[in-house]
Amino acid sequence: EREREREREKEIRKEEEKMELQQAARYIVSMLLALVFLPLLLVLRLPMPDCRLVRDLQRAAHRALMLVLNIANIDCELLDRPNCRENPLVRWLAPPVLVYWSSPVVTRSKVSGTVHFIVRTYDQPGLWMSDQQLQKMRQWMLEVAENSMEEVPTHRLFDDDPRECLRNRVVSLIFDGDEPVGFTAMVYLPYLDEVLVHLGLTMIKNSHRGRRIQSTMFTKCLFVAIMNLGHPNLVITNIGASPAGIGAVSDYFFDVYPDYRQKTEKRPWHVAVANYVLSNFRHEFGCSSLAVFSKDTFVVHGSNDAKGGGSSEFIKIDGKPVSAYKSAMCAKFCQERLDYAAGDEMFQVGRVDLLGTATKFLVSTRLGR
Repeated sequence: EREREREREKEIRKEEEKMELQQAARYIVSMLLALVFLPLLLVLRLPMPDCRLVRDLQRAAHRALMLVLNIANIDCELLDRPNCRENPLVRWLAPPVLVYWSSPVVTRSKVSGTVHFIVRTYDQPGLWMSDQQLQKMRQWMLEVAENSMEEVPTHRLFDDDPRECLRNRVVSLIFDGDEPVGFTAMVYLPYLDEVLVHLGLTMIKNSHRGRRIQSTMFTKCLFVAIMNLGHPNLVITNIGASPAGIGAVSDYFFDVYPDYRQKTEKRPWHVAVANYVLSNFRHEFGCSSLAVFSKDTFVVHGSNDAKGGGSSEFIKIDGKPVSAYKSAMCAKFCQERLDYAAGDEMFQVGRVDLLGTATKFLVSTRLGR
Protein backbone atom coordinates (compact mmCIF):
# COMPACT_ATOMS: atom_id res chain seq x y z
CA GLU A 1 0.00 0.00 0.00
CA ARG A 2 2.84 2.38 0.87
CA GLU A 3 4.50 1.60 -2.42
CA ARG A 4 1.32 2.50 -4.31
CA GLU A 5 1.06 5.76 -2.36
CA ARG A 6 4.67 6.63 -3.29
CA GLU A 7 3.95 5.89 -6.93
CA ARG A 8 0.87 8.10 -6.88
CA GLU A 9 2.90 10.93 -5.28
CA LYS A 10 5.56 10.55 -7.97
CA GLU A 11 2.95 10.74 -10.73
CA ILE A 12 1.36 13.83 -9.17
CA ARG A 13 4.78 15.47 -8.81
CA LYS A 14 5.68 14.74 -12.42
CA GLU A 15 2.39 16.18 -13.64
CA GLU A 16 2.86 19.31 -11.50
CA GLU A 17 6.43 19.77 -12.76
CA LYS A 18 5.18 19.42 -16.32
CA MET A 19 2.55 22.12 -15.69
CA GLU A 20 5.16 24.40 -14.10
CA LEU A 21 7.51 24.00 -17.05
CA GLN A 22 4.67 24.76 -19.45
CA GLN A 23 3.80 27.90 -17.49
CA ALA A 24 7.46 28.95 -17.37
CA ALA A 25 7.66 28.47 -21.13
CA ARG A 26 4.55 30.61 -21.53
CA TYR A 27 6.14 33.42 -19.49
CA ILE A 28 9.37 33.31 -21.48
CA VAL A 29 7.55 33.31 -24.85
CA SER A 30 5.30 36.17 -23.71
CA MET A 31 8.31 38.21 -22.54
CA LEU A 32 10.11 37.71 -25.84
CA LEU A 33 6.96 38.59 -27.76
CA ALA A 34 6.54 41.73 -25.64
CA LEU A 35 10.03 42.83 -26.67
CA VAL A 36 9.18 42.19 -30.34
CA PHE A 37 5.99 44.24 -30.00
CA LEU A 38 7.65 46.95 -27.91
CA PRO A 39 7.73 49.62 -30.68
CA LEU A 40 3.99 49.10 -31.26
CA LEU A 41 3.21 48.98 -27.52
CA LEU A 42 4.89 52.35 -27.06
CA VAL A 43 1.90 53.86 -28.87
CA LEU A 44 -0.05 53.21 -25.67
CA ARG A 45 2.47 55.21 -23.62
CA LEU A 46 3.50 58.17 -25.77
CA PRO A 47 1.45 61.39 -26.06
CA MET A 48 0.03 61.39 -29.59
CA PRO A 49 -2.53 63.45 -31.53
CA ASP A 50 -6.12 62.22 -31.70
CA CYS A 51 -6.56 61.10 -35.30
CA ARG A 52 -7.72 58.03 -37.17
CA LEU A 53 -4.21 56.66 -37.77
CA VAL A 54 -3.30 56.94 -34.08
CA ARG A 55 -6.57 55.31 -33.00
CA ASP A 56 -5.92 52.41 -35.42
CA LEU A 57 -2.41 51.99 -34.02
CA GLN A 58 -3.73 52.04 -30.46
CA ARG A 59 -6.28 49.34 -31.26
CA ALA A 60 -3.52 47.22 -32.84
CA ALA A 61 -1.33 47.78 -29.76
CA HIS A 62 -4.16 46.69 -27.46
CA ARG A 63 -4.60 43.49 -29.47
CA ALA A 64 -0.86 42.83 -29.33
CA LEU A 65 -0.81 43.36 -25.56
CA MET A 66 -3.77 41.03 -25.02
CA LEU A 67 -2.04 38.38 -27.14
CA VAL A 68 1.10 38.63 -24.99
CA LEU A 69 -0.91 38.32 -21.78
CA ASN A 70 -3.12 35.48 -23.04
CA ILE A 71 -0.03 33.47 -23.97
CA ALA A 72 1.18 33.92 -20.38
CA ASN A 73 -2.21 32.60 -19.13
CA ILE A 74 -2.99 35.91 -17.44
CA ASP A 75 -6.46 37.24 -16.63
CA CYS A 76 -6.19 41.02 -16.96
CA GLU A 77 -7.91 44.39 -17.36
CA LEU A 78 -6.78 47.45 -19.32
CA LEU A 79 -7.32 51.02 -18.18
CA ASP A 80 -10.75 52.54 -18.77
CA ARG A 81 -9.47 56.05 -19.44
CA PRO A 82 -12.84 57.87 -19.13
CA ASN A 83 -13.08 56.59 -15.53
CA CYS A 84 -9.45 57.33 -14.70
CA ARG A 85 -9.05 60.07 -12.10
CA GLU A 86 -6.69 63.02 -12.48
CA ASN A 87 -3.32 62.55 -10.80
CA PRO A 88 -2.07 66.10 -10.14
CA LEU A 89 0.41 64.97 -7.49
CA VAL A 90 2.17 62.46 -9.75
CA ARG A 91 2.45 64.20 -13.12
CA TRP A 92 5.77 62.49 -13.84
CA LEU A 93 4.07 59.06 -13.84
CA ALA A 94 1.93 58.11 -16.84
CA PRO A 95 -1.35 56.23 -16.17
CA PRO A 96 -0.96 52.43 -16.51
CA VAL A 97 -2.21 50.55 -19.56
CA LEU A 98 -2.50 47.23 -17.70
CA VAL A 99 -4.27 47.96 -14.41
CA TYR A 100 -4.98 44.44 -13.14
CA TRP A 101 -3.77 40.93 -13.71
CA SER A 102 -4.41 37.60 -12.02
CA SER A 103 -2.48 34.39 -12.55
CA PRO A 104 -2.12 30.99 -10.85
CA VAL A 105 1.05 30.02 -9.00
CA VAL A 106 2.29 26.65 -7.81
CA THR A 107 4.95 26.59 -5.10
CA ARG A 108 6.71 23.59 -3.63
CA SER A 109 8.95 23.38 -0.59
CA LYS A 110 10.13 20.71 1.81
CA VAL A 111 8.12 22.31 4.60
CA SER A 112 4.70 22.76 2.99
CA GLY A 113 4.80 20.48 -0.07
CA THR A 114 2.89 21.60 -3.14
CA VAL A 115 0.53 24.57 -2.74
CA HIS A 116 -1.61 26.39 -5.32
CA PHE A 117 -2.05 30.15 -5.01
CA ILE A 118 -3.51 33.04 -7.00
CA VAL A 119 -1.57 36.30 -7.36
CA ARG A 120 -3.53 39.48 -8.14
CA THR A 121 -1.61 42.61 -9.11
CA TYR A 122 -3.00 46.16 -9.30
CA ASP A 123 -1.10 49.10 -10.83
CA GLN A 124 -1.78 52.62 -9.50
CA PRO A 125 -5.16 51.57 -8.02
CA GLY A 126 -5.61 55.03 -6.48
CA LEU A 127 -6.19 56.34 -10.01
CA TRP A 128 -8.95 54.02 -11.15
CA MET A 129 -10.46 52.01 -8.29
CA SER A 130 -13.74 52.99 -6.65
CA ASP A 131 -13.76 53.90 -2.94
CA GLN A 132 -15.35 50.54 -2.18
CA GLN A 133 -12.65 48.62 -4.09
CA LEU A 134 -9.88 50.56 -2.35
CA GLN A 135 -11.33 49.81 1.08
CA LYS A 136 -11.56 46.12 0.17
CA MET A 137 -7.87 46.13 -0.80
CA ARG A 138 -7.02 47.94 2.44
CA GLN A 139 -8.92 45.30 4.43
CA TRP A 140 -7.00 42.51 2.68
CA MET A 141 -3.67 44.16 3.53
CA LEU A 142 -4.79 44.84 7.12
CA GLU A 143 -5.74 41.18 7.55
CA VAL A 144 -2.27 40.12 6.46
CA ALA A 145 -0.56 42.75 8.64
CA GLU A 146 -2.57 41.84 11.75
CA ASN A 147 -1.69 38.18 11.36
CA SER A 148 1.94 38.90 10.53
CA MET A 149 2.66 41.14 13.54
CA GLU A 150 1.30 41.86 17.01
CA GLU A 151 0.14 45.30 15.84
CA VAL A 152 -0.34 46.94 12.46
CA PRO A 153 2.75 48.98 11.55
CA THR A 154 2.68 52.75 11.14
CA HIS A 155 2.56 53.06 7.36
CA ARG A 156 0.69 55.06 4.73
CA LEU A 157 -0.78 51.88 3.25
CA PHE A 158 -3.03 51.47 6.28
CA ASP A 159 -4.44 55.02 6.36
CA ASP A 160 -8.22 55.28 6.55
CA ASP A 161 -8.26 56.74 3.02
CA PRO A 162 -5.51 54.98 1.02
CA ARG A 163 -6.27 56.66 -2.34
CA GLU A 164 -3.42 59.18 -2.26
CA CYS A 165 -0.94 56.54 -1.13
CA LEU A 166 -1.99 54.14 -3.89
CA ARG A 167 -1.69 56.65 -6.75
CA ASN A 168 1.98 55.77 -7.29
CA ARG A 169 2.06 52.16 -6.11
CA VAL A 170 1.83 48.73 -7.71
CA VAL A 171 0.43 46.11 -5.34
CA SER A 172 0.49 42.31 -5.52
CA LEU A 173 -1.71 40.24 -3.20
CA ILE A 174 -1.40 36.48 -2.99
CA PHE A 175 -4.41 34.34 -2.09
CA ASP A 176 -4.75 30.82 -0.75
CA GLY A 177 -8.27 30.14 -1.99
CA ASP A 178 -10.22 33.24 -0.93
CA GLU A 179 -7.84 34.07 1.93
CA PRO A 180 -5.25 36.86 1.45
CA VAL A 181 -1.96 35.52 2.84
CA GLY A 182 0.62 38.06 1.69
CA PHE A 183 1.22 41.28 -0.19
CA THR A 184 3.95 43.49 -1.56
CA ALA A 185 3.40 47.17 -2.31
CA MET A 186 6.06 48.76 -4.51
CA VAL A 187 6.42 52.51 -5.00
CA TYR A 188 7.12 54.48 -8.20
CA LEU A 189 9.53 57.37 -7.53
CA PRO A 190 10.97 60.00 -9.90
CA TYR A 191 14.73 59.98 -10.42
CA LEU A 192 16.35 62.36 -12.93
CA ASP A 193 14.47 61.72 -16.20
CA GLU A 194 13.28 58.23 -15.33
CA VAL A 195 11.10 56.33 -12.89
CA LEU A 196 12.66 54.00 -10.33
CA VAL A 197 10.83 51.36 -8.31
CA HIS A 198 11.20 51.16 -4.54
CA LEU A 199 10.32 47.62 -3.46
CA GLY A 200 8.34 48.93 -0.51
CA LEU A 201 6.51 46.93 2.14
CA THR A 202 6.13 43.15 1.97
CA MET A 203 4.19 41.18 4.59
CA ILE A 204 3.27 37.50 4.79
CA LYS A 205 0.99 35.77 7.28
CA ASN A 206 2.80 33.69 9.88
CA SER A 207 0.96 30.60 8.66
CA HIS A 208 2.41 31.00 5.15
CA ARG A 209 6.03 31.89 5.79
CA GLY A 210 8.56 29.48 4.37
CA ARG A 211 6.34 28.63 1.38
CA ARG A 212 8.44 30.48 -1.21
CA ILE A 213 5.82 33.11 -2.05
CA GLN A 214 7.80 36.33 -1.52
CA SER A 215 9.85 35.97 -4.72
CA THR A 216 6.70 35.09 -6.65
CA MET A 217 5.02 38.34 -5.54
CA PHE A 218 8.17 40.33 -6.38
CA THR A 219 8.37 38.87 -9.88
CA LYS A 220 4.74 39.43 -10.80
CA CYS A 221 4.64 42.94 -9.33
CA LEU A 222 7.73 43.96 -11.27
CA PHE A 223 6.48 42.39 -14.50
CA VAL A 224 3.39 44.62 -14.41
CA ALA A 225 5.53 47.68 -13.60
CA ILE A 226 7.88 46.95 -16.50
CA MET A 227 5.00 46.36 -18.89
CA ASN A 228 3.37 49.67 -17.97
CA LEU A 229 6.54 51.74 -17.88
CA GLY A 230 7.56 50.29 -21.25
CA HIS A 231 11.16 49.76 -20.17
CA PRO A 232 12.79 46.32 -19.61
CA ASN A 233 15.47 47.72 -17.28
CA LEU A 234 14.77 49.75 -14.15
CA VAL A 235 16.64 51.06 -11.12
CA ILE A 236 15.28 49.52 -7.91
CA THR A 237 15.76 50.40 -4.24
CA ASN A 238 14.92 48.53 -1.06
CA ILE A 239 15.06 49.20 2.67
CA GLY A 240 14.62 46.55 5.32
CA ALA A 241 16.11 44.55 8.16
CA SER A 242 14.77 41.12 7.25
CA PRO A 243 17.38 38.67 5.89
CA ALA A 244 14.60 37.23 3.69
CA GLY A 245 14.09 40.56 1.92
CA ILE A 246 17.75 41.58 1.78
CA GLY A 247 18.72 38.13 0.51
CA ALA A 248 16.02 38.05 -2.18
CA VAL A 249 17.06 41.47 -3.52
CA SER A 250 20.70 40.36 -3.59
CA ASP A 251 19.95 37.12 -5.43
CA TYR A 252 17.28 38.15 -7.94
CA PHE A 253 18.46 41.57 -9.10
CA PHE A 254 21.60 42.95 -10.72
CA ASP A 255 24.39 45.33 -9.59
CA VAL A 256 22.90 45.31 -6.08
CA TYR A 257 24.79 47.14 -3.36
CA PRO A 258 25.11 46.08 -0.66
CA ASP A 259 24.66 42.37 -1.34
CA TYR A 260 25.25 39.74 1.31
CA ARG A 261 27.77 37.87 -0.86
CA GLN A 262 29.79 41.11 -1.02
CA LYS A 263 30.58 40.69 -4.71
CA THR A 264 29.26 44.06 -5.93
CA GLU A 265 31.54 47.07 -5.72
CA LYS A 266 29.96 50.29 -4.49
CA ARG A 267 29.77 52.82 -7.34
CA PRO A 268 28.92 56.54 -7.41
CA TRP A 269 25.48 55.88 -8.89
CA HIS A 270 24.59 53.62 -5.92
CA VAL A 271 25.38 56.48 -3.53
CA ALA A 272 23.61 59.09 -5.69
CA VAL A 273 20.38 57.08 -5.85
CA ALA A 274 20.42 56.30 -2.12
CA ASN A 275 21.05 59.94 -1.19
CA TYR A 276 18.28 61.18 -3.49
CA VAL A 277 15.61 58.73 -2.31
CA LEU A 278 16.43 59.13 1.39
CA SER A 279 16.52 62.93 1.06
CA ASN A 280 13.13 63.21 -0.64
CA PHE A 281 10.89 60.18 -0.08
CA ARG A 282 11.30 58.76 3.41
CA HIS A 283 7.58 59.32 4.04
CA GLU A 284 6.75 56.85 1.25
CA PHE A 285 8.20 53.87 3.11
CA GLY A 286 8.01 54.71 6.83
CA CYS A 287 11.62 55.76 7.37
CA SER A 288 12.28 58.11 10.30
CA SER A 289 13.28 61.66 9.38
CA LEU A 290 15.82 61.47 12.22
CA ALA A 291 17.51 58.30 10.92
CA VAL A 292 21.17 58.60 9.90
CA PHE A 293 22.36 57.07 6.61
CA SER A 294 25.90 55.66 6.48
CA LYS A 295 27.41 55.99 3.00
CA ASP A 296 30.02 53.40 3.95
CA THR A 297 27.73 50.54 4.99
CA PHE A 298 24.36 51.73 3.55
CA VAL A 299 22.85 51.14 6.98
CA VAL A 300 20.08 53.57 7.94
CA HIS A 301 20.59 53.86 11.69
CA GLY A 302 17.31 54.28 13.59
CA SER A 303 15.19 53.94 10.45
CA ASN A 304 12.21 52.70 12.47
CA ASP A 305 12.49 55.30 15.24
CA ALA A 306 8.96 56.49 16.05
CA LYS A 307 10.23 59.99 16.98
CA GLY A 308 10.87 60.78 13.33
CA GLY A 309 7.79 59.01 11.96
CA GLY A 310 9.38 55.59 11.54
CA SER A 311 7.53 52.28 11.71
CA SER A 312 8.51 51.49 15.29
CA GLU A 313 6.46 48.27 15.24
CA PHE A 314 9.27 46.68 13.20
CA ILE A 315 11.84 47.26 15.96
CA LYS A 316 12.92 43.91 17.43
CA ILE A 317 13.63 44.43 21.12
CA ASP A 318 15.04 40.91 21.38
CA GLY A 319 17.59 41.74 18.68
CA LYS A 320 16.48 38.90 16.42
CA PRO A 321 15.46 39.24 12.72
CA VAL A 322 11.80 38.89 11.81
CA SER A 323 12.34 36.24 9.11
CA ALA A 324 15.14 34.00 7.89
CA TYR A 325 16.58 33.41 4.43
CA LYS A 326 17.72 30.22 2.76
CA SER A 327 21.38 31.29 3.05
CA ALA A 328 23.04 31.36 6.48
CA MET A 329 25.57 33.76 4.96
CA CYS A 330 22.82 36.36 4.59
CA ALA A 331 21.72 36.05 8.22
CA LYS A 332 25.33 36.54 9.36
CA PHE A 333 25.76 39.54 7.03
CA CYS A 334 22.69 41.26 8.49
CA GLN A 335 23.48 40.37 12.09
CA GLU A 336 26.96 41.90 11.84
CA ARG A 337 25.71 45.20 10.41
CA LEU A 338 22.27 45.86 11.88
CA ASP A 339 21.21 46.67 15.42
CA TYR A 340 17.67 45.28 15.34
CA ALA A 341 16.83 46.62 18.81
CA ALA A 342 17.68 50.17 17.64
CA GLY A 343 15.51 49.93 14.52
CA ASP A 344 18.35 49.86 11.98
CA GLU A 345 17.61 48.93 8.36
CA MET A 346 19.74 48.39 5.28
CA PHE A 347 19.25 50.41 2.10
CA GLN A 348 19.94 48.58 -1.19
CA VAL A 349 20.26 49.93 -4.72
CA GLY A 350 20.30 47.80 -7.86
CA ARG A 351 18.79 47.16 -11.27
CA VAL A 352 16.07 44.88 -12.56
CA ASP A 353 16.32 43.28 -15.98
CA LEU A 354 13.13 41.69 -17.32
CA LEU A 355 14.57 38.49 -18.79
CA GLY A 356 17.53 38.26 -16.43
CA THR A 357 15.49 38.59 -13.25
CA ALA A 358 12.85 36.15 -14.53
CA THR A 359 15.57 33.62 -15.38
CA LYS A 360 17.18 33.99 -11.95
CA PHE A 361 13.80 33.43 -10.30
CA LEU A 362 13.00 30.32 -12.37
CA VAL A 363 16.44 28.78 -11.79
CA SER A 364 16.24 29.49 -8.06
CA THR A 365 12.76 27.98 -7.86
CA ARG A 366 13.92 24.79 -9.55
CA LEU A 367 17.09 24.42 -7.46
CA GLY A 368 15.46 25.41 -4.19
CA ARG A 369 13.24 22.36 -3.88
